[in-house]
Parts: sequence; C-alpha cells; structure tokens
Amino acid sequence: MRAVFTAILAALLVTAGVSAAQASTKNLPWSTCTPLATRYFGQYRVDDGGADGPLCIETTSGHNLIIQSAYHGTGIAYPDIRTGRFYSSRDAASRLPVQVADPTWITLGLTDRGSAPGSWLADVDAWFYPTHQIHGHGADELVIVTRSHDWGGACPRLLRVSGLLFCADRHLTGSDGLSWPLVVLRLVPERTRVRIVLGRVLRSLAAWGWLSRSVWLGSIAYGAELGPGAGRGLRLSMRAYVEGYPMVGPL
Repeated sequence: MRAVFTAILAALLVTAGVSAAQASTKNLPWSTCTPLATRYFGQYRVDDGGADGPLCIETTSGHNLIIQSAYHGTGIAYPDIRTGRFYSSRDAASRLPVQVADPTWITLGLTDRGSAPGSWLADVDAWFYPTHQIHGHGADELVIVTRSHDWGGACPRLLRVSGLLFCADRHLTGSDGLSWPLVVLRLVPERTRVRIVLGRVLRSLAAWGWLSRSVWLGSIAYGAELGPGAGRGLRLSMRAYVEGYPMVGPL
C-alpha cells in the first residue's frame, strides 16, 4: 500500500503542474466545476484540482473548501487551499518563501469535516526549493496526512512534536518512480481538527537529516487527494500563522 500511495502522490503532483488561468476576486461564496480553476483570496488561493475530470467545489471564506461532487476523473484530484508560491502562482500577500533555518515559526490551523466513500486523504502538501526563486513543483516535498479513508500503511518511525505524534516515512529520489525526495507524516490518531506548529516539524526533520536547513519553503496547501468517485461531502479549512499572527504583510 505504501508504494501505491507514493505513486498516487507522484502522479498527482505531476498533473498539478498544469496551470489554470489566474483570477482575483473578493466576491464570496465562489464555486466552480471547471478542472484546475483557481481563485485568489488575500494570502490564500483555492484550486479545483480536478486535472482530468469534473469536480465541483465551493469556498465561503477564501480559506475553506467544500467538495460538492464526487471526482469523476480517471487519475487523482487534489482540490486545495494554498498559500505561498507554486508554479505560476506568486501570492505576494503571503510571507513565503522562508528558509527552513529561519527562526520564523509557522503554525497551521486545520479542520476537516464530513465523510465520503472511496479512497481519499486529507493532507498538507508543502514544497521546498534550493533557493528563494520559486519555479515548478520544487525539489523536496512534505506531506502531512490528518485523516484518510480506505488507505493504510506501515509506520516505520514515530515523530513527536509539540504534543502531536506522527508516523514518519521517507521516500528517496528514484523510489516508487519519484523524481524528488518525499517525507510523509501521518497523524496518530487521525483527527478532524488540529494545530500543527510547522516550524517545529521542519526543525525535527532537519535534525534527522531528512530535510536540509538551507532549502526554502515555497508553498503550503491543505486539501483532499481523491480517487475516482471520492470526495463529495468533505469540508476542509486552513489558516496559516507566523508566531500567532496571520501570515500576511509585516508584523
């Protein structure tokens, strides 16, 4: 199952490189069934994520995501809320990119409600780059799974950070067809509401040698990886903070 899960991630993130036309609006709610449609709301962008098939989503706040229909594509969809720079996205309102060695503490407030049939993961997807220049999908990736359905995997190592326990697994370049290093953390137990001090997680991974302190965190997303027929009824939200402040503008 671990190899299958990793291959799904790889396929998802390759298709995520297809860039939708950017649009900016403050009008809420916003909904779409257009594959890869994107809208910006301050420091956040909301992505449809249905790369090769229809998927209907809605946001009522700009930092939440309501999946209104099952995904009807043949691959993997990743509707998400994202902050930071990713592919052609620049999202100048956010505080990213930031170097892993930087003392800035980034905290994520995540909620995930609802249930859906089929195979799906609710997870954070963070991309890292060798410099502050952000191009493509990045050189290193971190996935943090908060909840899942119809997926199971081994727990090679435990990581405890700020009172949270994670199953930790590392996939090196070339394993399961990956073209970049991937770290997967899974909350134990899984939960629908969690506060993750991401800065501390990154420092723990750097201490293990799983992530270089010199790389730059370019973007953070929270979304649902959906297999065919999955997703309808899931509701997710993400807020990103720096030392207790919204990750927007100067402190």
